[in-house]
Amino acid sequence: MPGAVANHKGWHQPGTPDVQENVAQARLDVMTLTRAERQRLRSLLACICFDFLELPLELRETIYRLVLMSSSGAIRRVSSPGAKKHETNPPQELSTSILLVSRQTYSEARNVFYRETGCRLAIYLQKCRIGYQLERKDKLAFVNFRQVTLDIHIIGALIEYSDETARSIGRFSADLVDALTLAFDSRQDAPQKTLNLDFRFERVNDMDDYPPNINQRLLHRKLWYRTQIMCVVLEMRELLSFRVPSLILMSNVENAIGRFCTQKVGSDKVLFRNADTGDRGTLSNWGNGISCVLET
Repeated sequence: MPGAVANHKGWHQPGTPDVQENVAQARLDVMTLTRAERQRLRSLLACICFDFLELPLELRETIYRLVLMSSSGAIRRVSSPGAKKHETNPPQELSTSILLVSRQTYSEARNVFYRETGCRLAIYLQKCRIGYQLERKDKLAFVNFRQVTLDIHIIGALIEYSDETARSIGRFSADLVDALTLAFDSRQDAPQKTLNLDFRFERVNDMDDYPPNINQRLLHRKLWYRTQIMCVVLEMRELLSFRVPSLILMSNVENAIGRFCTQKVGSDKVLFRNADTGDRGTLSNWGNGISCVLET
């Protein structure tokens, strides 16, 4: 590998079949190295002087991956108040010195990093006057990464899309649509982006599959929240399909809970039917909890 890099003057032009084969083999060889071996390889290459930009783009991108990609292939940002007091694993620091080489390496490395690294952001309810929103430090990450997952921690939130109440997930969802539109709507060559909304609730994750021993109170809560939020996600997807067609929106609220069928009839009511037992009923949110009235 060092010799191949040092003798770059004898390489063929980028894009020829033999260069592509060499690059592919070099990528496979490097990926088999341990972390310690990669660090040693970097130290060996540190004293070698060569024109980095004369290397084929495929090889330059492989080097960017080795330098900038985390071991997990994902960047996780934990927003307040969700930061843990004691981290079990210290955060991994990524070397960014390669970004300072030139404007071209900065642009190329930046594209590789945002294209091939996933980003996971945690969203919590801030002060009531602020509600749910992306923190300022996370906004660039939200726009630039091609694969973004938002862990949205719900605490008694209102659901209706574009609801202007600060505590409303609907207002937060509308803000996300506007942010994505502002970033991508004017770009004819906008890259494909995947946004995954992972909704979570206090104490338990209400989006888990329907367990057989779940109590009725928790089940009713799961059905109501999931149906309401699903409608918000569907409206977001419909809007984004026109405003940001290059975006793929996914969520964890669009699969059925067990054998239950649900239908939203208002911001405070949901109809449900148990396909196994035939039971039907209405779930209502009275502010102090979800109530259930079964049909007789």
